[in-house]
Amino acid sequence: YVRCQSVHLINVYDEIMKIELGYKETTLMETFKKLYSLAQRARNNMFSGDIDITAKNLQMIASIARDFPPLLTEMFNVTDLVNFCNILLEETFNMTRDEKKELLLGIRLIQVFEILIDLKRVKLVNISDVQSEKIKMQLMMMKSVEDMKNMVTDAVIGNIEKSPVTLKPVMVIRFDQVILPLLEREGRKIDPNENFLSDVFSYLPLNRVSGNYVINMTHRQLNVHYSKNTTFCFSWQLSKSESPTGQWFKTTCALLDSSANYTRCLCPLPGHFTVVSIPASQVEFVTEDPQSHLVLFMSCILSITCLLIVIVIYLRAWSFLWDVKNNIHFNFTLSITGINVVCLLCLAHPKNELMCLSGKIFLQLFTLSAFTFLLLDAIKIFTDIHSRSQARTLVRTLKFVMTGWGTETVYIS
Repeated sequence: YVRCQSVHLINVYDEIMKIELGYKETTLMETFKKLYSLAQRARNNMFSGDIDITAKNLQMIASIARDFPPLLTEMFNVTDLVNFCNILLEETFNMTRDEKKELLLGIRLIQVFEILIDLKRVKLVNISDVQSEKIKMQLMMMKSVEDMKNMVTDAVIGNIEKSPVTLKPVMVIRFDQVILPLLEREGRKIDPNENFLSDVFSYLPLNRVSGNYVINMTHRQLNVHYSKNTTFCFSWQLSKSESPTGQWFKTTCALLDSSANYTRCLCPLPGHFTVVSIPASQVEFVTEDPQSHLVLFMSCILSITCLLIVIVIYLRAWSFLWDVKNNIHFNFTLSITGINVVCLLCLAHPKNELMCLSGKIFLQLFTLSAFTFLLLDAIKIFTDIHSRSQARTLVRTLKFVMTGWGTETVYIS
């Protein structure tokens, strides 16, 4: 049987092509069951070419079911599907690394499970928890970080009419580490210092969602040199749409915390993730040029010095400058001074989170107020030219000041 199993697989491929072209000699589900039966009978005896043809046939069946739902006469059995993929992964266990790089199995298995989500949306498959030797599937309910932040905000402000946060169903597939070399195909140059710690975790939401989610990944116990390594969360992505190659990226996810056998990351969904450790000596950190900070620091000090001189002159000559126009100019000067003070404080404490958050708020306030006072100055010039009756100076001054500072304060708050 082993000598002619390739012929059987090619015959199955021909059947799938006929179904796709509209020839109903057999049903799509019958072809799937036949292919699954072939894989079971050929277990432990598959050649690398047989594995690739089988994976290709499986991917084609899933794609046709997604594109032409009426061709599927019955629902997919998710347990059979997971066990089928498990057989294919097991067959690669004893292959050399070079042989694994030639296979498209890893990419095709991931694409099959992505298609499974589309089949779930049209009710052609029921997702359930399934465990096999190399692949584990679990249905989880998750909420995005944005939803959690909204919950905290509502709790702080006491929002009674807050909308309930709905949990999103997510299918989590855990692939054994044997799939890792199957995903490295002519992609980035592999760093020999990279140590892949965990299995590959695929988080696939059943509904179309956006936002970042907390990804939990368990991995093997780290050795005593753990403190000398830097942990990263890698995300696997196709090089291009419908491409047979993909790459691991370490810039997609943010590491939240990591222990000897547990790592949490913040990642966008859907995605495929793993944990990698790299020696700290090999990690390139981006550092800022201290010379540029010094230039900005001195510029802010010079600006503040000049603006303070202007403010002192305004205050000393206040009795001679008591009118609307000079009040606008005085408040505009205060706004510009505030901007420079905020920049100076943030430059002095670049790693203080509270300072950065406060700086962001006050920078918006002072910038908006500066532009508002410029607008008020233009309005004042216009009213001076076209207004027939002049209101009292004090009342008009208060109106301008309240508009210049009040509107921005309410908006920023």
